[in-house]
Amino acid sequence: MDESPFCTSRKDELINWFKTHSVDEEYIIIDDDKSLNDLPSYMKKNLILCSSMIGLTEDHLNEINSVLNQTTSKT
Repeated sequence: MDESPFCTSRKDELINWFKTHSVDEEYIIIDDDKSLNDLPSYMKKNLILCSSMIGLTEDHLNEINSVLNQTTSKT
């Protein structure tokens, strides 16, 4: 994702990207930036927040599967 000079945080960068791109598919955001806890709820429901020191764990994979199962059951 290109960095915008107008974004002050990762959260702002993501919000700006979603505002400027048409997203017609389901998505998952995997990131380690704690500022993403303040994402709007429609984006946060697809957030998998991991630790920068540990990375993805088995629990994260379970969360990812849960998000994917929720999105596929809606279609």
